[in-house]
Parts: sequence; C-alpha cells; structure tokens
Amino acid sequence: MRGVGFPPPQVSPRRGPLYALERQRWLVGLALLLAVPLPLTGVVTWPVVAVFAGVALLVGLSRQVLRPVPNWVENLLAPLVVVIVVMAGGLRFGILRPVAHLAVLVAAVRLPGSARPERTRTVAALLAIVGVAGIASSTHVALVGYLVVVLGAVVTAAARLELLGLAERGGGGRRVDWPPPRLVAATVLIAFAVATPLFALLPRLRSPFAALPMTGGAVSGFRETVSLNNIRSIQVSRARALHVKLDEGEEPAGEWLRLVGATTQSYRGGLWAQGQKGRERLLPGPDGEVVLGGEFATPARLSITIEKASDRIFVPPGATRLRVAERVTFWRDPQGSLGIQQRLEPPITYGVTFQPGEVVLPPPNAGDLELPDELVELRSLAAEVTAGATNATAAANFLEEHLRTQFGYTLQWPLDAPFQRDPVAWFLFEGKRGHCEFFASAMVMLLRALDIPARLQTGYLGGEPDGAGGWVVRDANAHAWVVAWVDGRWRAFDPTPAAGRPAFSSATRLPPWRLTWLRVEEAWDRWVLTFSLADQLELLRRGWDGAAAGWRRAVRLAIGAAVLAGLLGVVAAAWRRRRATAATVPLNEATACAVDRLRREAVRRGWAMAGVTPRVLGGEVTRRCPAAGESAHWLVATHEAVRYGGQKAPAAAEVRRRLRATMRCLAAADGSGKGVESAHAPPARPAGQGR
Repeated sequence: MRGVGFPPPQVSPRRGPLYALERQRWLVGLALLLAVPLPLTGVVTWPVVAVFAGVALLVGLSRQVLRPVPNWVENLLAPLVVVIVVMAGGLRFGILRPVAHLAVLVAAVRLPGSARPERTRTVAALLAIVGVAGIASSTHVALVGYLVVVLGAVVTAAARLELLGLAERGGGGRRVDWPPPRLVAATVLIAFAVATPLFALLPRLRSPFAALPMTGGAVSGFRETVSLNNIRSIQVSRARALHVKLDEGEEPAGEWLRLVGATTQSYRGGLWAQGQKGRERLLPGPDGEVVLGGEFATPARLSITIEKASDRIFVPPGATRLRVAERVTFWRDPQGSLGIQQRLEPPITYGVTFQPGEVVLPPPNAGDLELPDELVELRSLAAEVTAGATNATAAANFLEEHLRTQFGYTLQWPLDAPFQRDPVAWFLFEGKRGHCEFFASAMVMLLRALDIPARLQTGYLGGEPDGAGGWVVRDANAHAWVVAWVDGRWRAFDPTPAAGRPAFSSATRLPPWRLTWLRVEEAWDRWVLTFSLADQLELLRRGWDGAAAGWRRAVRLAIGAAVLAGLLGVVAAAWRRRRATAATVPLNEATACAVDRLRREAVRRGWAMAGVTPRVLGGEVTRRCPAAGESAHWLVATHEAVRYGGQKAPAAAEVRRRLRATMRCLAAADGSGKGVESAHAPPARPAGQGR
C-alpha cells in the first residue's frame, strides 16, 4: 500500500468532542422550540418556563461539552421540584399541568451533560413530554404551522444525531452528512397523511381529559337546567351555536346582542328547575308571524340561524314578533321561554323583531319573590349593600356593582367547596368567586331578599363578526344574567365581572384577506377543536347511506377492480419470471447466448454450421446476407473479446439490440428472395461447364 502514494488517514483528536458539542446544541435547540407554547397556553407558569429557558440558553451557548449535574445535587433538587409542582396547582387544574411542570423542571436539571449518549435518550424522552404538553394545550390554528416546524426539526435532529452516533462508533475522523431535505419533507408529509385519518377515526372524548381536574369537568354551552351543585370545572368550547344578522337598520349601541334561551324563577338547593306546566301553544298567523307582545316605535330586525340541535328558540329579551318560513308550532311557558313543539334538525332559520334595551316577559307573580329558608341570611347582606338606595332601580344597581367589584370570576370549581351548604350562600359569604351562573343566581336571591321580583335568564351574549355583516355565536358565548321588575317594568342586569362576560365586536365589513382568515379559523374550530363523537357518527351514517344508495355501482366497481387486479397480477408474475430468467444468465455470457442463438438459426435454415467456430459462423452469415454483416461481425468480435480477451462485457441491452438487427436482416432477405441462398437450391456448377 505504501507504493500507491496515498498518505495514511489522519484522525482528528477533537472530532469526538465536536460531535458531542453538536449533539448538546441540537438538544438545547429542540428544548427551546418545544417550550414556545407552554407559557402561551398556560399549561406551565411563566417563572418555571423562564428557569427552563435560562438553563437551556446557558447550555446552548457553552463552547464546551458540559458535565452532568452530580447525583447528590439532583437528589437535593428533587424535593424542590416537587414543591414547585404543588405550588403551581398540583392536580387541581388537571393532570396535564403537573406532568408538564415536572417534565420541564427535570429536563432543566438533566440538560447539562445531555451530550453523553447514555443521557441523550432520557433528555429526549423528557422533551417529548414537554412537546406533547404544549401541543395538547394549544387551540389556535397557528398550531398547524408550528407542528410542521417542530416535526421537521425533530426529523432533522434525529437523523443528524444518528449519523453523529455512527461516526463516533466508527472512530470519527470523517465528515458527517446532513439528512436530505427531500427526505425530511417526505417524512413530514407522510406523518400528516397518516395523522389526518387517525384523528377522524380515533374515539372522541367529551372534553380534553388531560386538561380536566380530578373532580370532572363540563363544557361551556347553553343549558336549560342550571345546577350550581355540579362539582365540576368548565372548559370553553368554540363550537358554533347560532348565526345572527341584522335585516335592516343601523346596529344598536352597547351590548345589545343577548339571546334568551330560558327564563327561570324556581330555585331549590342550587338547582334552577323549569317545569313544563302551563305551556301555551303559539301558531303563526296568516303572515307567518307569531306575536309575543309589546309594540315599540323603533324596532330592529334580526335573522337567526340555529346551527345545533335544540328545541329552544333564542330571541333577544325585547323580542315582540317571531316569523318563520314554514308553519311551525311554538310553545311559551309562564316565565317567557320559547321553544318548538317538534324537534327540528338544524339549521333552523327564523326572523325576530325586537326592541334593543327592553325586556318583554309576562308580568311577575309570587314565584318571583320566593326565597328559600336557608337563604334568609341574605336579607341582612342585601340591606347592607343597598343602604342609601332610594328606589328599586338604585338597589338593583348597587347589588350589580357590588358583585362585579367585590367577587372574582373563575371557571375552576374550588376543591374546598362544601357539599352541605347552599351554593349561593357559600358563594356570597365564603367562596367569593365563581362563574356567571353563580353571579346571576346570587343577584336574583339578593333582589328577592329586598322583595324585588327577579328571574334568571340563560342564553348567549355577544358574538364574533363573520366579516359579511353578521355574527357567529359560539358555545363560548353562553351566559347567564338577571331580569328584575323595577319601576313597573322588566329590566336586564348583568352582575358578572367584565372578565367573565363574553366578548362582543361590531360587525364591520372586513377586507378579503381578513375574511379568508376568519373562514380558516372557523373551519379549524369546527373540524378540529370541536370535532366530536356525533360528527364521527354523522360521517359514518352518510357513508353508509351513500353505500346503500349506490350498492350496485359499488359491486360493479368491486368486480372491475378485482378483474383489473387479477390482470395486473398475471402481468407482474410474467414480468417476474422474465426477470428471474434473465437473472440466471450472467452478463458476461450474453454474447455467448447471442452467438448460440445465431448458430441455431443457421442450422434451422439448413446451413452446415453445427460445429464451426463463431468467426466462421459470422463470415457465413455475412456471405449469405451482406445486410446482416455489420451486426453479426460485432456479435462475433465482442464474444471473442469477452471470452478470450478478458474485456468487460457490454450491456445486455446492446447485445439484444444487435441480435435483433441481425435476425431482422435475415428475415427481410427471406421476404425479398434476395441475399440469402436457398438451402434447397442445386449446387452451383463450375465455370465453363454446360449441360
């Protein structure tokens, strides 16, 4: 080998540390990328994320491979990690939150020294948990782009780290290539192609179980029966419930978009019950309108479309007339709630004439003043809060302001809430925090404690502009408020703090790009965030109906597909046999096979070529058919060069092409009757001989 002149390979003694340093930086980069959603979604608190990011930056900016934290230091930090997880809420806010805090803190401790192969897998597993926590708690449509970036980075990092590991095990000293971009892109596309049908087929859960407290949970949305005793926290759902559009006139001022679904007056032990007694039937008149009562000088008109299955009709508090395109029987109970006699499948569209700022309800009765015995203590609190009020309206305003400013809003039910005490009393005197149903229920009871008739109303408040002059009302807009009889009329009050009232935006016209983005967000909310078991069953039903309707066509297509598959199988088998036959002939014997084929053709024609050499065979073919001389000569010369001269065999395709050319020349000469002597012609006479 020394005579060749190549110097011996030089192995860089620094190559091993460089490999480890690159591995360390890859892990730090992934850690920072996976931690991006954590503080935005709230699954990990900002201080914990700041500690994690600080450690990751220190490790990533280091110019040398860091050693692991000593075991005794990790043992000292373990109790501190547990304390931080408990202080961050423990299991109070669900399973995902403590697991995410634990994974982030442990990963921060394990990042130093992550370049060591025995620790790389552990750190990678912790980072995987961190990534799952961030993705599982994200709801924005930007998550799709983030997933593409993360998946591409993970594939690139995994391939690069594997190549670095192979280089280290091979002794180092050589350049480590990067994974091809096409391979990374193809992997990402395949992952999304596999994940999409899995998302549609996997079993659905009523709400994200990983984000729920250990005590169970509920999803936001309209409920006909309000129960304050459910020891559950509420998850916000963005499923579409209604679509609203003004038919004519200018948009009213203020929070006018309230849609009532139920008005209730009976309260017992934390439950607002609504009976079915006393319901009256309402039939549309000849003009298709149902008169609800009241007439005002400047009414407004709405078109409302119910997009969820419901037997309730949602109308503004000041609705005076209801109009529908078809003849439908409605009902109205003594408290003023509206519904449909027969349950219709959505979408259900109807029109409403209403007066903004007004409340149209039947007059109060004795039930609007009922105060349970366990809430008698509310009389002293109501009198204290409304001290100085000169009339019922002022007293109601005092109570509304007191609840808005002195109590906190939350969707999380506290674990220390008692089961024995009335929920309204607990909310007012102990808990002092809750969601809108607690605020509304408390104000109703406080008003009744002052002998002011009051009822609870539930429905929807506000909505998101759809970009075309209307609003999309979602389950997240579900709300509860109060109607009280003051100054001889019903009036609406909302004691929930501003942080707990659903947002309301003016339905301004939007530019095309903004409208397109709203459509994207709407599709994301509908088919990803709120895709449920009911949607799965509906897709299954439609598929079954389609198959049942076109079963004959499906059978024909199946038979055709089976026949086509059979033909393709036959062709594939023949192709495999041909390839197998060709594979049995070595490449350097291709010319020998061609010469042998040419010899058999000469024997078939009656030429005495059975035992002659290839050169004599080629000469005889040239003599009898000059047009085939060039191809025959190439075959013979190539065969001799390969067999006896040790030259490299030509391509088998070229050999076959030359053989086919020779055979075509022989066949053409046969057809013209020229160029090939007949095997049965009489022998040529010597020159000068006669008969």
